[in-house]
Amino acid sequence: MNISATPLPCPFCGKEPGNLLMVKIYCATDDCAIFDIPVDIGKWNRREAAAGNKEGNSS
Repeated sequence: MNISATPLPCPFCGKEPGNLLMVKIYCATDDCAIFDIPVDIGKWNRREAAAGNKEGNSS
């Protein structure tokens, strides 16, 4: 896991997330579906790659 990577925008609202010591990322937008739910930065940043792998394997 690369903890120095810049976090991607929130997958729900598209705004910049907040972070807890660059280990946990959360959406800081109070009207977002995932507001204030901490997620590992590695999982937060890998979400697009995981979705792309599923699409590529479904042929």
